[in-house]
Amino acid sequence: AESEAAQKLAATQTLKATPGKVLAVAGANVLIVPLGSQHGLKSGDVLNLYELNEIKDDKGAVVFSDEKLIGEVKLDSVQDDRSKASYTGATPAKVGWTVRAK
Repeated sequence: AESEAAQKLAATQTLKATPGKVLAVAGANVLIVPLGSQHGLKSGDVLNLYELNEIKDDKGAVVFSDEKLIGEVKLDSVQDDRSKASYTGATPAKVGWTVRAK
């Protein structure tokens, strides 16, 4: 039973580590993200928000990408597969940015 509990904990941690992309910006401080209770998240959880920076060559192909930590989002309303989150950073959030558990 102990190893089963440890496996469940590990699975939950893996799900919580799943990154997601911002699906929509529903207002100045409201984001919709594709992570929810099936990922082990609940209302009140805080995730990091990252801006995706892509460097392209002269033909427009992405040759390098990295993420820059922009701030945090707090999950306000959590459904099975998505959540509404509040964001209080200075930089306006954009669709496609990454959210990931802290």
